Amino acid sequence: MRRATMGWVPVLVVLGLWTVQCLSAQAPRQSSMNRCTPGEGWGWVWGHDDEVGSLNEITPQSVLAAIKMVREGKICDLGVTYDRHSFKWPGHSPGEIISFRSPEGVKRQKGFAVHANAAGTAWHSCALFINDNAATQIDGLGHATTGADNHWYNGFKELDWGGDGGLRKADAVSIPPIVTRGVLIDVARYKGVDALPGHYSITVDDVKNTLKS
Repeated sequence: MRRATMGWVPVLVVLGLWTVQCLSAQAPRQSSMNRCTPGEGWGWVWGHDDEVGSLNEITPQSVLAAIKMVREGKICDLGVTYDRHSFKWPGHSPGEIISFRSPEGVKRQKGFAVHANAAGTAWHSCALFINDNAATQIDGLGHATTGADNHWYNGFKELDWGGDGGLRKADAVSIPPIVTRGVLIDVARYKGVDALPGHYSITVDDVKNTLKS
């Protein structure tokens, strides 16, 4: 059984690779993406058992090409804070870090004799209570479903592959390492502001106009 995960933390979000459908017709490329038709793009492209979609296009050659594009060693932190105050939707649990078997607790309670040692060495350890779909994360292709049968990418159905124990097809465990060219679309810069207002929805026109600017 797979782990009960639909999201994955943390990642660099890469535009254009993790897609369920082809959004528009594009010029031919030297890959199986050429076979993608607007509104379609699963099963018959990468096989009916495929769970990763466009990530099939990542190859040792594409990884090397992406690495060769690096000109500076600058590190950009894309992380988003996740704590007990950061969840925005009732379906997302808050994040909590709880001390677990702390040095003082272990020695005072004397309930974990198996860890006793002559030197009195102890440690700080934590138990984490988190949600898999908040903060810096990537959705697996099974995250969103549609239709009366609750199907998702490649036609996998809830009745066959879902359950409260976690998805068994196209979940986050299926996602391979992602090393590829990233595209940053700075809509705020295009609009001449440091940051977009809270709850602002970036539209398709925003993206298109930013790319043209």
